Amino acid sequence: MSSDESPRVPAPPPLVLLSSSEAMTREAGAAWSAAWAATAKPNAISVLTLAGPLGAGKTQVAKGIVAGLGGEPDEVTSPTFTLLDIHATPAAEVHHFDFYRLGGAEDAVDVGLEASLTAPAAGQPRRIVLMEWASRVAEWLPPATHVREVYLEHVGETQRRLTWHGLTAPERAALRHVAGDPPPC
Repeated sequence: MSSDESPRVPAPPPLVLLSSSEAMTREAGAAWSAAWAATAKPNAISVLTLAGPLGAGKTQVAKGIVAGLGGEPDEVTSPTFTLLDIHATPAAEVHHFDFYRLGGAEDAVDVGLEASLTAPAAGQPRRIVLMEWASRVAEWLPPATHVREVYLEHVGETQRRLTWHGLTAPERAALRHVAGDPPPC
């Protein structure tokens, strides 16, 4: 390795959380967004993709994220038909996209994806961009974008497995707390 190359640090393994209820799924979203808000820079923008089959709990995670930022979770619905809902909270704006009905990636510009992925100017609120069915617009993500993902899947009538990728250490710790894991020594 030359002196100007830095060693490659392996990505941490995904964090798997088993949720036994909608409330616990919302709690996971709230814990993640509260940890994000505690460490995000003033002009931060973060992308979280919500992946999984229909009915897996993506909207419940979104409700929790808004609640964790001090917003009203009851105002959160899946933007399946509107494609974008924006939720202003005391800690950040949440831009919640659902690309399930999107005709093609070029339509993403028409619904505001490019503007949402532009870092907020000084004095504007920080931003979390939630994307359902993000694979339909993956080519629109700027190359340097740090994308976190939560994949939700059914493991029982009311149980879900949430597999989180790309988390920071504080985000991992917050989610471990939801799972009831003790903090590392």
